[in-house]
Amino acid sequence: MAYLNKKIGDIDSLIYMKESKINLLEQQRQSIITEAVTKGLNPNVKMKDSGVEWIGEVPELWEVSKLKNLFILQRGHDLTHEEFNEGEIPVYASNGIMGYHNTITTKGPNVTVGRSGSVGKVNYVETDFWAHNTCIYVKDNKKMI
Repeated sequence: MAYLNKKIGDIDSLIYMKESKINLLEQQRQSIITEAVTKGLNPNVKMKDSGVEWIGEVPELWEVSKLKNLFILQRGHDLTHEEFNEGEIPVYASNGIMGYHNTITTKGPNVTVGRSGSVGKVNYVETDFWAHNTCIYVKDNKKMI
């Protein structure tokens, strides 16, 4: 019995050490992602305060703006399965392509975001497409590059 207790203790110690390493690696991963997103490929870029507490500093050349000043979002268009007409135009729903149709509602390239079903799922669409009512798309690109 003492032998089993010792082995269980050894295994528990190994599990604890592995979980600690995983936690440290996750922290390191997040740090690398944050640095890459805020500084880009140049780690020596000059930084400035973003004016947003949770963002912190951003590269000096970045412009900080509200999303509403960059683009207008629009809800997609209704299209039931019965209304589909055979075609080559992708129909983008909240989770990506749900089928093909013969009519375009939205010019590509564009971005869609799921608004029901797969809420928050983002799709980058290079071609013209039908934006389904389960997604939101960029209707007016004011300043977005």
